[in-house]
Amino acid sequence: SHPTPPPPSFGLAPTFYQPPPNLLKGSELSRTLLSSTSKLAKEISSLTSKEPSLTVITVGDHPEGGTLPTASLRRRMYSSRDNSWYDKVSTGKKHGIDVTSTVLPVDASTSDVLRAIEDAKDSDGIQLMWPLPEGIDSHACFSAIQVEKDVDGLVPGSETTPITVDAVLILLEKNGVKVEGKNVLVLGRSKIVGKPLSEKLLEMGATVTVASAETTEKTLEGHLKVADVVVSCVGLTGVVDLSLVKEGCTVVGVGKTFDEDKGYESDLTGEGKVGLYSSSPGGVGPMSVAVLMRNVVDKAWKRVERQEERKSKGVLTDAEFASKPLPPGWSGRPLKKTFRLPSHPATLSFLSAVTDLSEKIDHHPDVDIIHKCTEGVEVVLKYETYTVGGVTSKDFEAVEMLEEVMAER
Repeated sequence: SHPTPPPPSFGLAPTFYQPPPNLLKGSELSRTLLSSTSKLAKEISSLTSKEPSLTVITVGDHPEGGTLPTASLRRRMYSSRDNSWYDKVSTGKKHGIDVTSTVLPVDASTSDVLRAIEDAKDSDGIQLMWPLPEGIDSHACFSAIQVEKDVDGLVPGSETTPITVDAVLILLEKNGVKVEGKNVLVLGRSKIVGKPLSEKLLEMGATVTVASAETTEKTLEGHLKVADVVVSCVGLTGVVDLSLVKEGCTVVGVGKTFDEDKGYESDLTGEGKVGLYSSSPGGVGPMSVAVLMRNVVDKAWKRVERQEERKSKGVLTDAEFASKPLPPGWSGRPLKKTFRLPSHPATLSFLSAVTDLSEKIDHHPDVDIIHKCTEGVEVVLKYETYTVGGVTSKDFEAVEMLEEVMAER
């Protein structure tokens, strides 16, 4: 038989500190997740010569949560450059992920945020830091992020699980905590943690009770006494009295408050005969940036898969597209050119020639016709192979043949 491995020491001498055996160790899980993420990031880089990439957009004077007045102090007190929510650029660099931090002034407009999102379109993932200042249309901004680039789980219609929710579920799963058939109490119903967490737990077969600001102290006490699992996402110091929970209950503290003199203070207080537990900071927190980086690499891998699929269907790569010469006036994807005709009869004759060629080669362009009154007619032709969703060699051949036909007219 193999000897039982010693418990993780968190890099500290055993004579100095040993974590309690019932502690849900988010830091250890975070390092494991980041290690596997780093390996996959390197594989993607070797395949594509491009690192997985993330753009973090923050509105406020201080990066990474700058709308909070204590953001700068938080970064100084709780920031490891290898695994830091407050320094994602360094964390990404450590693990083979190219992270760009875009910081907008606190008085930025909705248009400014939308422009920053558009500028980040080439990144594998986009994270728009929450909360946004008042006056910015949050729904419009988050909706502008493509679902295939949503790494935060906050984009409408996205299938990405919100980061903190995923972190909680991983923490429970990896420590053998099953929620199916169990009574789970969730404190808090925010749209980024409490509400989606409750929905996920319901999907997993748990009986879920949600406590909110309207829940009385007496009612909360009753729920605490019967819950098998308690997850507090409130951010209210000491809201969960551990002396009230039933023996063996698993308790996860997600919420925390920050005091400039005391530092982070957990939602959990008191002592009790709890089973597994995780306070904050130190439990779910370290998992958050690891889940974020994993999501970025997952999105990058899907990019690689899409590129391979498109390549197998004949869609030209960026390099192949750039190497192909285009006749004057043609540009973009799809291949597009505007033809200006002096009159409607000339336009009909032109379109007839285009139709004849299209039927001959069995490849038809999209056609936009714009009447310009006394200035004639504009006809815009666009070539893209619809069946594969991209520009192929056949589109270039069609353009060349069309130019030859036009030159003979």
